[in-house]
Amino acid sequence: MLDRGDAADLMDVARHERGLSRSEKRFPRKDTCLAIYSHRVNTQRPLAHTLEAVFPWCAEWEAELKDLFRCFTDKK
Repeated sequence: MLDRGDAADLMDVARHERGLSRSEKRFPRKDTCLAIYSHRVNTQRPLAHTLEAVFPWCAEWEAELKDLFRCFTDKK
């Protein structure tokens, strides 16, 4: 079980490992990624729905977020 700060730090590690913190176009920061992940898990809705309904400015990163969340879950 991770507290929010530890989860955000772990999300950031996964972002860096995936090269997402160095992308040309700015990828969402760790706290935003964690908020998207938490919303998706808590609502049990598809990631596309979460992005469309709550985080539309992040929708272009759907594939990268899916990969990031898999990595994050594996690390947890």
